[in-house]
Amino acid sequence: INNEEKASKLVNIQVKTEKGLQIFTFKQLHSATGGFAKSNVIGHGAFGLVYRGVLQNGKKIAVKLMDQAGKQGEDEFTAEALPQLTDRDKVVEIMDPALEGQYSMKEVIQVAAIAAMCVQPEADYRPLMADVVQSLVPLVKLHRSLKPGACPSFQATQSPKA
Repeated sequence: INNEEKASKLVNIQVKTEKGLQIFTFKQLHSATGGFAKSNVIGHGAFGLVYRGVLQNGKKIAVKLMDQAGKQGEDEFTAEALPQLTDRDKVVEIMDPALEGQYSMKEVIQVAAIAAMCVQPEADYRPLMADVVQSLVPLVKLHRSLKPGACPSFQATQSPKA
């Protein structure tokens, strides 16, 4: 799938602001960078190329487009994510803020433990997808059985110490 096809499929995504940060759609970033034109490349990082762009309001931006084939980016992601996934106090730092209050710390830690197995540097140490799904099924069933708002927030201050 090329970038233009991606942009056309994402037409209906709304831009929103969360916690003071503006969230952009792929279409907006595609437009701002001239379709991720090679002439707008200003650098290359571990995860992909960095493009210069201009938003509709005239604001200048830099956009990093992840390189799907880049192994170095995968290695850096693993190096960053693994320690956070295995630390009870840091796991909340990498969670989507929109999930706050929807899961107990116990559930968060269980999912993080499963995720940590999935991002092992050596593929041979990663679980099969069927095993991942089997591990998540009880958590999904538990979460669906609880009423909304029944779980305490997953704030780091509420992290259980074991």
